[in-house]
Amino acid sequence: MAVKRIIRPDDQLGFLLVQTSLYKQRINNSMLTPMGLTYMQFVVLAGIYELSTQYEEVSQQLLVAERRLDKAMVSSLLKKLIERKLVVRRPNPADSRSWLLGLTPHGEKLAAEARIEAHKLNDEFFADVDQQALREMLKKLLDKKI
Repeated sequence: MAVKRIIRPDDQLGFLLVQTSLYKQRINNSMLTPMGLTYMQFVVLAGIYELSTQYEEVSQQLLVAERRLDKAMVSSLLKKLIERKLVVRRPNPADSRSWLLGLTPHGEKLAAEARIEAHKLNDEFFADVDQQALREMLKKLLDKKI
């Protein structure tokens, strides 16, 4: 009688990828909580900060596309960031269906500080990993069409 091999979670790449992502997100949240940010709020805030250095105007659509984010989630996060006076949103004069985003001075300061801490955390988290190889593999997976 053949023994049926049980597939353990640690043998499954998808499981490991999700667990690693959740673990990293928990670490990020513990670093960001004292700053009053969740990880996803940071992603949006840092996204606006970084994109505004590359583009004259940052639209909500650009942020969603460039950061591979969910449109509805970004809209919800922006409402909270606007309420906290970290982000400003104004209609796009070139497209009435579009919003332009910017950071308030406080939002810009917070984004800059959080980015510094996030870079330190990433350096420590990925210190023992071939970062270039991992980056290439992850990009390949993100570009996969199934």
